[in-house]
Order: sequence, then C-alpha cells, then structure tokens
Amino acid sequence: AMRLLQLLGIGAKKLMEQGEQTTGTVTEVKTCWWLKVNTKPVRAHMWDGALFPHQITYRYTVDGREYPGKRIISPYAACPNKGDTLPVFYRPEQPERSTIQP
Repeated sequence: AMRLLQLLGIGAKKLMEQGEQTTGTVTEVKTCWWLKVNTKPVRAHMWDGALFPHQITYRYTVDGREYPGKRIISPYAACPNKGDTLPVFYRPEQPERSTIQP
C-alpha cells in the first residue's frame, strides 16, 4: 500500500521539503489510459474533454548506487520525455524512497 501511495505522490511535498536532491533521467513515459479525467460536464462523445495522467519511470544515483523510481503525474502537468533529466528528491537514510516534482 505504501508504494502505491508514493506512486500517486502522497507524501511528495514533505519529501521535497525535507529530503536531499539529485538529478535523475526519465527512462519511460506511459499514458495511464485506465485513469480518465473528464474536463467537461457534458461531452459529445467518450473522449471529448478527456485527459489522462502519465506514469513516469526514472533512474537516479546516490553515493554511486543507481535506484529506480516511478511516479504518476497529473494530466495538467507538463509531461517529460524519455531521456529528459529532472530533479529527484530522496530520503538520505533511505535513498530508494524518492519522488519527482509533478
């Protein structure tokens, strides 16, 4: 359950404020087709006004060791591309626990 909450960004703000920062690289971007966000109260068809969040997979290095990370970002946030670099925030005592800014 904890990993799912992290994937959805629960606790991300605290980690960004209190954690350490490094640079990560996006390794994969997937559209979450199963999680549709409707932006219109009345739609002409199923996809009218539909937005979809993205799952971002990234890798980052702390003290010479590489770690993987995943995060689902809002459909309203700018979506990075595979190969882009981005700031990664992690717990110094548990560097495998990380987040990216949505």
